[in-house]
Amino acid sequence: MLQESFDPIRIRLRVIPMAKAPVGKGKNADFYFVEASKKSLRGELPQAFDLLRRGLAINPNHFLCRFSHGVLQFKFGLIVEASQDF
Repeated sequence: MLQESFDPIRIRLRVIPMAKAPVGKGKNADFYFVEASKKSLRGELPQAFDLLRRGLAINPNHFLCRFSHGVLQFKFGLIVEASQDF
């Protein structure tokens, strides 16, 4: 029953706001989080997802990248994969 009515695109989850991200120098996990947030706000979700993966490659425990990565996976309907991020 849940699967028949589940529409991940209509769920209103928000990526953590950019204002909460620490300011970093260089292309570190913070940089990729901020860039992914910009893409997400413009509706460019696949590109944002790729940027978050790059940030997690640098720092797999980066909270902001990890949480936002999970939110995007959830929006894409990848529920099991998203639960690993949360």
